[in-house]
Amino acid sequence: MLILKLHFLIFIMATMVFPAISMAFSSFSIESGYQQSKLKWSIAGDSTGKNPNILSELTWDDLEIFELKIKGEKILGAVSNHRLEPFLRGKAAYGIIHKGKNRDSDYLGDNRTKEFSRSNNAADEGHTLDLSVGGGVRYPLIAEQLFLLSAAGYSYNEQNLTIQDGVQTIPFNSPLEELDSRYETQWYGPWCGLGVLYQPTPQFRLNGSFEYHWATYHAVANWNLREDLAHPASFVHDADGTGLVYELGAEYLLAENVALSLSGVVQKWQTDTGRDQIFYADGGISDTRLNEVEWDSVAVSLGLRYRF
Repeated sequence: MLILKLHFLIFIMATMVFPAISMAFSSFSIESGYQQSKLKWSIAGDSTGKNPNILSELTWDDLEIFELKIKGEKILGAVSNHRLEPFLRGKAAYGIIHKGKNRDSDYLGDNRTKEFSRSNNAADEGHTLDLSVGGGVRYPLIAEQLFLLSAAGYSYNEQNLTIQDGVQTIPFNSPLEELDSRYETQWYGPWCGLGVLYQPTPQFRLNGSFEYHWATYHAVANWNLREDLAHPASFVHDADGTGLVYELGAEYLLAENVALSLSGVVQKWQTDTGRDQIFYADGGISDTRLNEVEWDSVAVSLGLRYRF
């Protein structure tokens, strides 16, 4: 069913979006692929980071995601005699989570000691969204073969994660009936990066890039089994962070304007300490420290690039 949904999205984009994109961009690609992702966060017992230093820690692990990506690029032409070629670039990716697991642990002692509660849960629903726009210049180091790229832009990433089908394993084994909690994240902010494009022949080229992101992090949780907490916003997380994005790609020209593309992306994001603001069912609000949030992912995609 998930594969059918992705193929349907590809068909819609190809038939409705492609004609408009072809007029705006020098090249446009549609890719589908697979991503494996992990997200983890923890909070302290109070706003000073103590009592204990890790009160609660949640991990979404082995998230398997089917992705659909679209990318567009516009080469604006050389600038004077310096051969600097400005470009604009945009990309979007939508992912469907079809498999994953979650662990929720609570502690009374510092450094994850005196664990008094643990649940192991499924996380095989939800979706992701990644958007990025930017521009820069590329400079030919070897005419028509090797280019150095410098770029900057703005990105937005979100993950809509679930916690379902739970089993309480500490202090005793029991199913968590009707567990259906949500944790929805947003990472957004500017980025800058460098890249290399190598085209040894007209039919084949390789590319690599690195981006450094400055991120604002915001997340909203709905803990559906906690009757003492408000709904649909049980607590929110806010923090500043950074992200590192590495990408490698290859293209092989199949026809005059159509190339087969293969790409791999590795991402590592992390926040500084931030705020965990808790909303109670009786209207009360309290704050504690968000220790940090970590998000790691690896993705591989295969697709077609159209050059105009």
